[in-house]
Amino acid sequence: MSTAKILSSIDFLVARKFPGVPKNFFLPLPSVNTGSSGGTGSAWRKAKFEEAQRYRSELARLPPEDLSKRFEDEQAKLRAEQLEQIEREEQRRPFNQPHAAADLDYWSKMAHWTLDEAIALAFGKAPEYVNWKSVEPHPAQSPFAAQYSRVRELAQRALQWQQLYDPVIPGIFIAWAKRMQISFPSDLEAAVASRGHQIADWKSLHDALKERGESEYAKWKKTSDLQDAALKKLIGDRADLSLWWKSSRRKSRHYVANLIALWRLRSPHRREAARPENENRF
Repeated sequence: MSTAKILSSIDFLVARKFPGVPKNFFLPLPSVNTGSSGGTGSAWRKAKFEEAQRYRSELARLPPEDLSKRFEDEQAKLRAEQLEQIEREEQRRPFNQPHAAADLDYWSKMAHWTLDEAIALAFGKAPEYVNWKSVEPHPAQSPFAAQYSRVRELAQRALQWQQLYDPVIPGIFIAWAKRMQISFPSDLEAAVASRGHQIADWKSLHDALKERGESEYAKWKKTSDLQDAALKKLIGDRADLSLWWKSSRRKSRHYVANLIALWRLRSPHRREAARPENENRF
């Protein structure tokens, strides 16, 4: 740990334990309520300064590793305090009050939402109380307002490319929000679906149609391949049958010719016709 880092760490720790006490005794001291004498006289001022200096000396004698550990722990404590302060301020803002929660059943009955209403409902907020007009002044100070502003920016850009509309059908907005991985109240989604709204936008409908088309094509292709295989087998069997038939015809003709020749040789009439003329003279 460098000397500059050591000194800055000591200053930070002293300031955390003794807020408002200056490093130099002669610098002005802010007004502090002591809870006893109620003043900031020289005696109290001197006591606080000396106490801070003793603590400073104590820190300076620590090994660098121990000083670094104290510094990191105190920084973590400061961050936690700051987060708690931000959360307390956040909960006091109008859009985080109980009356700002949306009546989900009521809004699920709407035939359409304006885009600003849809964004508020995505956060589970009542559009009557939470809208861009009420949120716009707070993005720099409020985590909720900052997140609302980011979702609104996405929706406005989607509107320009007709991925969303204003006003918008609830099912289309919900499908868009899910596709953009924007959290949406599941109870409101279920209520909207129960009213007969289809939770789908052009992209989800296109994907579903494409998936169905690919599935149907796969089935047709499988059936077509089976038909082709059966046809090829039939053609092959027919070719084999044709060869067998031609071979059988040749064999049959040869067999019949032999039978006719044999019959002619054995027939009496044929034998007389075949006998030589000189043999009949005797």
